Amino acid sequence: MHSSRLAAAGIGLAVAGALVLTVSAPASAALLTPLSYPHQQWLADGALTVQVTNGTSKTASCWISVHDGANESQLNVRAAAVNTQLTAGVASPALDNARAQAAQGALHILADGISIASAASSSLAWPSGRTDTAYAIYQGCTTPDIATGLTINGLAQVYRVTGTGAAGRFANVSAAPTVSGTGRLGTSFTASYDATGVTPAPTSVTFAWYASDGTGVGTGATFTPSNAFLVTADLVGMSVYVVATAHAVGHVDEAVASTRTSLITAPVFGAASGTVRAGGTVTVQASGLLAGESYTVELHSDPVVLGTAVADGAGTIAATFRIPASIAPGRHTLVLLRNGVSVGTSPLTVAAQPTLAATGADAGPVGLAVTLLLSGAAALLASRVGSRREVGADITTS
Repeated sequence: MHSSRLAAAGIGLAVAGALVLTVSAPASAALLTPLSYPHQQWLADGALTVQVTNGTSKTASCWISVHDGANESQLNVRAAAVNTQLTAGVASPALDNARAQAAQGALHILADGISIASAASSSLAWPSGRTDTAYAIYQGCTTPDIATGLTINGLAQVYRVTGTGAAGRFANVSAAPTVSGTGRLGTSFTASYDATGVTPAPTSVTFAWYASDGTGVGTGATFTPSNAFLVTADLVGMSVYVVATAHAVGHVDEAVASTRTSLITAPVFGAASGTVRAGGTVTVQASGLLAGESYTVELHSDPVVLGTAVADGAGTIAATFRIPASIAPGRHTLVLLRNGVSVGTSPLTVAAQPTLAATGADAGPVGLAVTLLLSGAAALLASRVGSRREVGADITTS
């Protein structure tokens, strides 16, 4: 009787021998083995895909739920309970309850009565983002025929999928990295990140520095205790911030940015006079320096160290240095340095030493002394000659 009704419904099977008829109820239903609803499944980087094919000649409806792989045995028991009710051949509250029990505790419902056309396939995806490498999947399908009112139930089945899970995510990454430093040229900013409470604890933290316009300006790979970044002249007038990135095996990198620093400023530096003679002295003044720090003054372009000075408590310097007599006349540059890094410059013109008009000799201190000595000797000689002439005259007139 059930065979004739099935034939009248025109429900054919793609897999020979897959039909199992129930025998216990007048409101009969046929049972199809899992071969009538074949499936394939993949798990890669936490993304699950299940493809179900309808092997019958009518449109099928399927219910698919995803469960923890550790619960596969329990899920098999639930599927067996569903199949026990299906063999009764009638719809009943017990069957509905068994199906509800099968889906209980599911991590995700892939299909809730999805329709699949005859001989067609449906791919169902779940980008779980989980680190699980295995899932247990429950699948139940039916092929109802509206014309006859006959429902062909597929036996519930459970299958396993294995693959690769998604990379893990850090938890409790809320604190921003901190930046310390004055922002003065020649000094360093220092970044640190407190990973207390971050789960799991990062195996390393890297730092990347950015100017206020978003341009990368420095990187480092120090986790404990900090990462330093030297402040250079090209950043004057800008602020910087640091991005700390936490790393751990099997986890997605987690980045968090600091607040921006104050604007980077350059010291005010210059000479009291813009021109000095070779061999003479120049007085330099500077402000906006680090109190108590030592600074070096050089004359460029061929660097010549003029001397050092220590900034006072207000961060200022006022010092006088001698320009070597050997410095070539022309335009030069005074450079203020801290730890070998330029923090200020000022133009300086070096004038040539004066020369003697008659001989072209160097009119320095030695030349001046010789000139004075010769002048004194000439005056003494002239005085003596005059005295002798006067005496002679007196004698003559007497």
